[in-house]
Amino acid sequence: MESLQVIIVQANNGEAFFTKRISKEKLIKDCEFQFETWKSRKLREIKAHLVVITPELDSDQAKQAIKTIRNNSDIIPIIAIRAESSINFKSSLFVAGIDDYLTIPFDDRELTCRVTALIRRAKPLKSEIPINITMADFFMDYRSLMIKFNRGATIRLTQRQADLLYFFCTHPNVLLER
Repeated sequence: MESLQVIIVQANNGEAFFTKRISKEKLIKDCEFQFETWKSRKLREIKAHLVVITPELDSDQAKQAIKTIRNNSDIIPIIAIRAESSINFKSSLFVAGIDDYLTIPFDDRELTCRVTALIRRAKPLKSEIPINITMADFFMDYRSLMIKFNRGATIRLTQRQADLLYFFCTHPNVLLER
């Protein structure tokens, strides 16, 4: 089994809250952690099982990081750890695209349980999905999330759109229920 990829999104300065407050090894076993700043270009191409938004980001930075990630993938779980407890602030982050919210102070065991629940359903990064699919009048490059039609038009897909298209192409003539 591959190790879990966890991205920690932090502010540009100082040591991350995550590393001060939580023993990464205690969080969950077999995880690989990668630290990125909220302005990092890498957030646009993120491949991970989980993203953690740390509390040292101000609200605008947190929302921008979440929107950047969501613009390219709507399937990666995102958990925000924040000091703000107002429902207005929490709801603004949920609207931006987070999947879970944890208010400081918290028990490390609660974070571990929430992270475990989110990654339980995480899709493997090294999937068996082929890189290219040719069907009817289009060619899809799954890795770059692009479709090129025979007539020359090119369309960029979201990760969810690419996953659905792959599923439908590999399950022809199957009636699906809602």
